[in-house]
Amino acid sequence: MTPEDVARVVETAPLVHEDTAMVTRLYQLLFQRHPELRPMFPADMSVQVHRFTTEIEALALAMPDLREVEARASALGARHGQYGVRPTHFPAIRDALLDVLAERLGDRFTAEHRLAWSRAYNLLAEIMMDG
Repeated sequence: MTPEDVARVVETAPLVHEDTAMVTRLYQLLFQRHPELRPMFPADMSVQVHRFTTEIEALALAMPDLREVEARASALGARHGQYGVRPTHFPAIRDALLDVLAERLGDRFTAEHRLAWSRAYNLLAEIMMDG
């Protein structure tokens, strides 16, 4: 990731937290595209939506400090491994996240933002898989 990528992710991260419907939409899109993933999640998604919203913002805002990102993502990866998350699941979530960011942020989510978020997500996924 470039410093510009980090700046773009940090700049748009609070917008995820501000749009409470964004993460709900992410899961709708994910389950629409990959219904086989639905059984991995609780019937009531309210707690999951809150956790994802909080964690994605925290990770995004931590991007300037790679050590903090590594620590958070590694711990998160260890927990997700216990839930049955596999490396093949990460691209599905990334693609849903990027599409929802574009859908919900509109003009505020440029091609450069999409690339920055993709790079950030791929970095997080790599660390999580090692965790």
